[in-house]
Parts: sequence; C-alpha cells; structure tokens
Amino acid sequence: VAIHALKINATSISENREYGGLIYENSDGSYSFTGPIAGDNASVQPLMHQHLMALM
Repeated sequence: VAIHALKINATSISENREYGGLIYENSDGSYSFTGPIAGDNASVQPLMHQHLMALM
C-alpha cells in the first residue's frame, strides 16, 4: 500500500494538489484500499468519494 502513496507523490507535487485514500476491511476479513482521491491544494476528503459511498 505504501508504494502507491509514493507513486502519487510526484503527481501531487507537480499538480500542487493533495491526494488521499482509505484502507478498509472487507466482509471476509481481508483488506483493500481505494485508489488516489484528488483534493485541493491544501486538503483531501476521501470520505466524499463515490466509490466509498458504495461500500458503506
């Protein structure tokens, strides 16, 4: 998972935009994570992402 954060960091810097995501537990006990969710130049609110709303 950390490798994905490192990969998006260059994009974050070049776009002057924050990116975030969430790690969540599946019903079978395994874990998954969202892809990068774009925010603005100062913050990101991953809970507002449509993909997560479908999981809840």
